[in-house]
Amino acid sequence: CLADLRITDPRDDKTRIEETKGNLLKDSYCWILEHADFQTWRNDPQCRLLWITGDPGKGKTMLLCGIINELEEFAAYHLSYFFCQATETGLQSATAVLRGLIYSLVIQQPSLISHVQEKHGPAGKALFEDRNAWTALSKILKSILNDPSLKDVVLLIDALDECTEELPRLLHLIKEISSASYAKWIVSSRNWPIIEYEFENFKQSIRLRLESNEAYVSAAVQNYIHYKVNLLAQKHGYTDIIRETTEQHLVSQANNTFLWAALVCQSLNNIRSGRVLDKLQSYPQGLNSLYERMVDQILKLVEDYDVLLCKQVLTMVSTVYRPVTLHELHSLIGYPKEFSEDISSFAEIIRLCGSFLTIRGNTIYFVHQSAKDYLTTDKVWSTISASSPSDIHYTIFSQSLQSMYNTLRRDIYCLGTPGYHVDEIQLYNPDPLIAVRYSCVYWIDHLCDCDIGHNPRDALQVGGLVDMFLRHHFLHWLEALSLLRYMPEGILAIARITDLLEASFHNQIHQVLSLVQDAGRFISRHIEAIESTPLQVYVSALIFSPLQSEIRKIFKDEEPSWMLLKPAVEAGWGPCLRTLEGHYDSVNSVVFSPDGQQLASGSRNGIVRVCAAKSGSCIQPLECDNSVLSVAFSPDGQQFASGSADGIVKVWDIKSTYLQTLEGHTNPVLSVIFLPDNQQLASGSSDDTIKVWDIKLGICLRTLKGHDNSIHSVSACPNSRRLASGSSDQTIKIWDIKLGTCLQTLMDHDGPVLSVAYSPDGQQLVSGSEDDTVRVWDAELGACLHILKGHTLWVKSVVFSPDGKQLASGSEDTTVRVWDIKSAADLQTLECDEDDVFSVIFSPNGQLLASSSYDDTIRIWDVKSGSCQQILEGLDYLKNLAVFSHDSQRLASGSDDGTIKVWDVKSGNCLQTFPDSWPGGDIAFDATDDSHLITDLGVLKINAPIIKTPPDVLSGDTDFHHYSINSNGTWITKDDEPLVWLPQEYRSDASAVFGATVAIGCISDRVLVMRFS
Repeated sequence: CLADLRITDPRDDKTRIEETKGNLLKDSYCWILEHADFQTWRNDPQCRLLWITGDPGKGKTMLLCGIINELEEFAAYHLSYFFCQATETGLQSATAVLRGLIYSLVIQQPSLISHVQEKHGPAGKALFEDRNAWTALSKILKSILNDPSLKDVVLLIDALDECTEELPRLLHLIKEISSASYAKWIVSSRNWPIIEYEFENFKQSIRLRLESNEAYVSAAVQNYIHYKVNLLAQKHGYTDIIRETTEQHLVSQANNTFLWAALVCQSLNNIRSGRVLDKLQSYPQGLNSLYERMVDQILKLVEDYDVLLCKQVLTMVSTVYRPVTLHELHSLIGYPKEFSEDISSFAEIIRLCGSFLTIRGNTIYFVHQSAKDYLTTDKVWSTISASSPSDIHYTIFSQSLQSMYNTLRRDIYCLGTPGYHVDEIQLYNPDPLIAVRYSCVYWIDHLCDCDIGHNPRDALQVGGLVDMFLRHHFLHWLEALSLLRYMPEGILAIARITDLLEASFHNQIHQVLSLVQDAGRFISRHIEAIESTPLQVYVSALIFSPLQSEIRKIFKDEEPSWMLLKPAVEAGWGPCLRTLEGHYDSVNSVVFSPDGQQLASGSRNGIVRVCAAKSGSCIQPLECDNSVLSVAFSPDGQQFASGSADGIVKVWDIKSTYLQTLEGHTNPVLSVIFLPDNQQLASGSSDDTIKVWDIKLGICLRTLKGHDNSIHSVSACPNSRRLASGSSDQTIKIWDIKLGTCLQTLMDHDGPVLSVAYSPDGQQLVSGSEDDTVRVWDAELGACLHILKGHTLWVKSVVFSPDGKQLASGSEDTTVRVWDIKSAADLQTLECDEDDVFSVIFSPNGQLLASSSYDDTIRIWDVKSGSCQQILEGLDYLKNLAVFSHDSQRLASGSDDGTIKVWDVKSGNCLQTFPDSWPGGDIAFDATDDSHLITDLGVLKINAPIIKTPPDVLSGDTDFHHYSINSNGTWITKDDEPLVWLPQEYRSDASAVFGATVAIGCISDRVLVMRFS
């Protein structure tokens, strides 16, 4: 448990930082211990947060190291600290901060591990690593801080500005804990507006500005310089005059900046005593001026070849998305060849790059964040590179492809066995992927970040770099991504390059676009198999791809030769992009986040799942505990309402979560909707009433009575104060909201009205009924404009298209029909196989339609062509409405098992799952901030992390010999070892094995026969 939690040992980080910066000098930090602000923080129980701010190089980190040393001398304190480092992979996220703080506390007081074990037991290491880790870790930290055995806790975080991932969440948590517990905080940061916004007016904090304490900082820098010069004098035998002159000069030029003094002293470390005074004159005042001199030194190197290499190194290291290793950088530069065997020789080139870079453990880092900031300014960039940043991106992209082209191959780790699970693989030494790890993950990102439109290179052309790489190494690349644990990033990468090709579309790249789209279908369909067992990319992924798949045809020779008879599969990909698994009970609702980047689905067993757009993996589930039957966003997207089976309506504010509980209904609330002014809410219930609520006051303004049965649907007119309701009493009523009077009763239906919806302009109303018809009404006059016939059973859902020109209806006759409003023509009839359609909804762009059926699927349709674009499966007991995001890229589904899933429409990936404990929960997203997911419990932060859900490779109780199907139907095995992964739709309802022939009767009604050698 503790090993899984550990991402770093902050004690070791502190030691390393002190050594890197030249050891901690007490005379450089002791001033702060007597400072009035520090004493106030220390002695005033109401002052919980000391916030130290200053510009780069002012010594904030060493101040915190000194404070830690001081506080550690007092046994009463339980001290926990973390050093954020933007240039250190894994130390720049808010989640990493929490892991470090918790680890430090547990190390000091082992009994606290119980707070971690409680959550860790069922989840394992994924608890700390998936994108829901923040929620779990913040709860653990708060639980630990409330432990009665823990007193006088001090939490320290250095360099908040270097927390580059989820900083706002960390700032909010610091304030929350400061207000709710006795723990105290000390944090440091640059003078950043985002941090100032959170802390400036926080009453329980005090800010210590280094710029306002210039005298103290100046004295501290002088003490530091005195110490460093004495070390230089001892090493090089300075005379008293040289020592004193050096010290005086550095003090006068340092501008109270530790980093400047440290860099100059580092440079003087290699200068003989006799040259020191002359050398001093070459160091300019100020940090940027010193950086400028360092660049000049590089440009004046004796060998032009060295100058060229240093420039390349600096531009590459400034452009990459994470710190790279010596091997990775060598492969990105592509030369010099003389360094290819001896990487330590290549390290000498790094050391020629002035004091900008440092090497730790074969990984290259900037000596300070300000060094990278300086190099990437326009003026300096033009000095070190004749190429634009865009051109450097292209260079990294093209060199990445070249390196992978020369490295990747089938079974690169020599696993041999096609069912070898990725978790069982031992790292090779030397690792054949060591030089291309970065390239495998980021090559497409660099392509997308370069300006292809102004680049004459033909990367995207037929026969170009992308085309040739995919045709020769696509499967090898997927194998490598699996070995590196980066398969979800592969889906994201293919989606990005697809978007790039579509945006750059012209005739010369049509074939490449087709190939990339096919590659996207391939990886989306087979990610579950490849992610867990890398070599299944050559087995299951190929043989279960359609016969006309371009990828399958290109790599036909890679198909297993030991499979003599391959399964009969479809010719083309068909409408289903991917089958989404993960729910284990009914899905009640699906909904997209407003920007379309995520999709949520809710299930009856209380699980809510959210998936990050196009990632392909679900995160750890979150839990809710009440049955929500209806949800709605306010028009401005700032509030969210839920109606429950207990008759309660809850309103949530997106930013501050819980807002109001509205009680008054005596039966379940079946429909809720905000009115256009964002101030009022209407709810319809099975108690036969509609209530209009004042949200701010939390009171019922009026109760609309007149229906004789349950109100199933309530719709607000977008541009007026009218409300429409549909009821089981077979009527539609139009209400004046202000007066509370019924303006119209529309009674033409011959059965209960199951669904009503206003047109976008509010001029028309559509209704669906148990009389099998759809009716279009004049919303003002109450006249029936059209009776749309064609359905043969109840019409359960109706909806207008966003432009108001079409409407869609879903029926128990298993069809969805698309109608033209003006002509009343049936434009499309969409067949949904064998089960009722109970919900339909248009995407905001009007191009897609989502339908939910009782066969526990959601189908996504192309409205114009009538083709099914995707089938989302594995949603047991699906119910209620599927909802698109505003940009039409995501969908959310809810099910009766209480789970909510968020799906990516394009890739078919489940982005996240939330488990709850209530039957029948809906889910929705804030219309302006897709990072929040709303449930009846409130607003949940959507982290959309990546969870690997590997198949149960070795499950099964029986020892089979030769060929068989394992007990859960996921594998064909040979001698009880996994051989062929079976996708969801090809799993067994019944199977028979005769010798080397395996026959499978599939859940999807197919029969597969495979014969092996």
